[in-house]
Formats: sequence, C-alpha cells, structure tokens
Amino acid sequence: MRASIKINLLKWLIAPLLAVNLIGAGLTYWLAWLPAQDAFDQSITDAAWALTSQIKRVRGKTSLELTKQAEQMLRSDHFDTMYFVVRDANGETLAGDHNFPQVNQVSEPNEPVTYDGVMNGEQVRIAALYVSIERTPIYIGIAETFRKRNQTHYVILISLLLLDGALTFFSIAIVMIAVNKGLSPLRELRQNLDQRNHDNLTPIEFK
Repeated sequence: MRASIKINLLKWLIAPLLAVNLIGAGLTYWLAWLPAQDAFDQSITDAAWALTSQIKRVRGKTSLELTKQAEQMLRSDHFDTMYFVVRDANGETLAGDHNFPQVNQVSEPNEPVTYDGVMNGEQVRIAALYVSIERTPIYIGIAETFRKRNQTHYVILISLLLLDGALTFFSIAIVMIAVNKGLSPLRELRQNLDQRNHDNLTPIEFK
C-alpha cells in the first residue's frame, strides 16, 4: 500500500513539474532567440541605411560613391558572406551584385523590411530598403548568410537544454526526497503494526 501511495504521489508531483519545466524552457528559448534574431536583422538594416548616404544624383544620373575600401569593409565578415545591391525603379543594378534577388517589392519609403532569400545557392537573410533620392526611387538590398545565426541558435538551444535538464534532475530529486520523508510516518506505523500482536489494542504513538 505504501508503495502504491508513493507511486501515485510521484506521478502527481513529477508529471506537472515536467510539464511546467517544458513550457518554461520553450518560453525561455523564444525570449532568448527572438532578440538575438532581431539584433542580426538590425545589423544588416543599419548597413542598408549606411549605403543611402553614399548615393548621389549628378546631372540626372544616380550613382553610388563607394570606394573599394568601403566595399571591402561592407562585405567583410569572419563568419558570413555579405552581398549588396543598389537598383533604380526599373530594376537596373547601379552597384553591387547583379544576381541579387529582387528588392523592389518594398512599397513604403524609409521602412526597411527583412525576409529570407537565396543567394548563390545559399540561404540568406535580406534587408530591403526603398528611399527617394531627389524624388528618384532607389532600392537597396543587403544580404547575409545564416552561418553566424545558426551558430548562435545552436549555442542558445544547447545551453537551455543543459540548464533545463539540470534543473529538472534536481527538482525530481527534491520531490523524491520530500515524498520519502513525508511517507516515513506510514513506514513507522507499518513497522509498529507488524511487531504488535493481533490482540494488542493499545493506542499507537507517533513520533
């Protein structure tokens, strides 16, 4: 009977504990990953904004005044490959990578959007920006591969799994110790009853 009570108590205590830990781990994961993803998006969006200051209109022609050094700095990254493009309203490439995916789907000026795309057969994250330079629509795109994002995502996921696993293990250990401690009076009662004669009707003392 004591074993049955113990098993039922453990079921009712451990099952909700595991459910709560699982829900908490999921919420913590999203709270950690979403800001990290927003930070990556903000980085490529800032790069798109930085290009706008280099776009000039001279004698009715639009050009990007970007030195080779500045372009190298824009493309340089220890982990990811960076791409960029500057196009006019007709889709003509003024500067950057000619095979860059379309960016003219941006409808609101000065409102950058980020989305997933493919560049040279590799998945990329794109920041697209539409600006008006002397009433001339200009579309800017910055793309970054997912290597750094995937590494950060992997680190966050593994860290949370290890932390949640450790917390779950210690929580279950505490529950089992508490249940064993709480059932100790029943164990003493059983031992007392086992040692008594069947005709012994004196009161049983609990410690």
